[in-house]
Amino acid sequence: PLTQDTNLIKRAGLPRYQEIQRQIKALLLEGPLTLDAIYALDTRFTVENLSPGGSADLLAVACLAHWLTH
Repeated sequence: PLTQDTNLIKRAGLPRYQEIQRQIKALLLEGPLTLDAIYALDTRFTVENLSPGGSADLLAVACLAHWLTH
């Protein structure tokens, strides 16, 4: 399941956020992410002034938890 990124919801608005979720789900179903796909996503987010900061924070905490337990 995807996380609910409140930072992205605030910046994009709920309808655009839901569209972003659909696009990312479709991208993930295509197979492993390529660097080109990640760069394209980053470019779109930059153009729209969007920041998935909540998801970035969650990833950082997950990495820290992994590091502390291994």
